[in-house]
Amino acid sequence: MPKVAIISHGIGGPGLSILLDEAFKIMPGLKLKGVIRVGTCGGLSKEASAGKVAISEGAVRLDGASSQIIPDPEYPAVPDIRMTYELIQMAEKLAIPYVRGITVSTATLYTGQGRKDGFRGYQPSEPRYRDAVSYWSRLSAVNMEMECSLLFIMGRLFNIPTACVTGIIDERLNRGDIIVKQRDIAIERAIKLVIEYLRSRIFDNEGK
Repeated sequence: MPKVAIISHGIGGPGLSILLDEAFKIMPGLKLKGVIRVGTCGGLSKEASAGKVAISEGAVRLDGASSQIIPDPEYPAVPDIRMTYELIQMAEKLAIPYVRGITVSTATLYTGQGRKDGFRGYQPSEPRYRDAVSYWSRLSAVNMEMECSLLFIMGRLFNIPTACVTGIIDERLNRGDIIVKQRDIAIERAIKLVIEYLRSRIFDNEGK
């Protein structure tokens, strides 16, 4: 069994749920080592500027898939606390600029995230979708993406540690477009953070 497996999944909760179900079945070691999602996101707070890394401490369950796994909306989507705290410590050790807090995981990129440039500019009337950026920003959410709430729900259900690290590639409060100059920096920082964390947790411990 490999010490680390890198697996790609499709966009959104449904694609990730398939990956996790199948990975959990064939990789029993995940119960001890856990799963870390690495991806990209948009910043929702003034502090969540492009180029930084977001470390999720919990997620809003709008992913469209976790409700079919645990139907109760009151059941929280939260990561493994120890793994998340250790990732925060590693970010500080590496001097990687980061934000931490609540992530909004949506099922759709356009309507779910309040984008006005979808087909015909359609937006539902519900404020949390129509005015998603201002709505969730007022509630102190720090970033928005499409998967981590599903990851946290399945991790808690099956007692498998999970965490989520995403590179912030756009600033939804200011403009909403990808900031190209910061995109690669954000992605590289997210990957570096997780690699160094895994090295310290798995490989360094074996040498002691």
